[in-house]
Amino acid sequence: MDYNAIASWVDGGFIGVYASNSPVVMALDAENEYAVIIFGDNSDMTAVSFAGPITYTDEFATITDETNGLALTFSVAEVNDITLALDMGDIGTAVITAASKEDVLNTIKIAIENYKHVA
Repeated sequence: MDYNAIASWVDGGFIGVYASNSPVVMALDAENEYAVIIFGDNSDMTAVSFAGPITYTDEFATITDETNGLALTFSVAEVNDITLALDMGDIGTAVITAASKEDVLNTIKIAIENYKHVA
């Protein structure tokens, strides 16, 4: 995952936690048409990520990874004006809160530097 490439298009996004308080970050471009989502796993310091176009159908969003063609589809429910709940089926659920571009990029940088990416 190339931090500089991501930083060139990120406009903001969301930061939160999922299973066992492990971090999740979702970055979006200004048009909400391109996204990256990274799930860290604190138990073994690995991470899984998807980066590519994001599409929306009803309450579902799908990110199709440009590198491997795999897709992640998850439901999105608004908790309040700045917080979303994601349900990713077998992967689990996450609660994420709106964050500034700087905070999103900082979290992505930490994830790239500290977690071994397995997908």
